[in-house]
Amino acid sequence: MITRILILAFIFLLPLVPTFWAIVDVAKRAFSDFRIKVIWFAIVTFIPVFGALLYFFYGRKKYTINMEAEAQDDETDNVKGVQ
Repeated sequence: MITRILILAFIFLLPLVPTFWAIVDVAKRAFSDFRIKVIWFAIVTFIPVFGALLYFFYGRKKYTINMEAEAQDDETDNVKGVQ
């Protein structure tokens, strides 16, 4: 009996892992526009499994700001004397 409960809990809770991961990632990541961040948060929250997968495969790289690339651009501008 306990085995069935554990199996059912695993089956129902496993799909929620990417959803929680996506919610945390949306909250921490810098987006090009605040509205885009709110939209992705709503998609991930209201369409749990599919929204999280959509975010990870499509929205994560397309709409977020690459902080390392911007830091390198700033360093290059500082070396060139551009302000």
